[in-house]
Amino acid sequence: MTDLAKGLPEGTPVEIWFQDEARVGQKNGLVYQWARRGTRPRQPKDQRTAWAYIFGAVCVYGGDKLGHVAAVIGAAAPE
Repeated sequence: MTDLAKGLPEGTPVEIWFQDEARVGQKNGLVYQWARRGTRPRQPKDQRTAWAYIFGAVCVYGGDKLGHVAAVIGAAAPE
């Protein structure tokens, strides 16, 4: 922190922020079906999944908070 402050003009306020991120969502589980022993019946499975990315940050001294929830992230993500 001292190295960063050396390059700033005297009296410039410095804020310290902590950031965290998480991905939450749903992935479908196993599909069970009753069948005769020794047979392998076809069982369709729902392959859809859904998730969201959650980003949050908090300023230690000011108490400011920021949050963002996004369906996609990356260079190709829409604004």
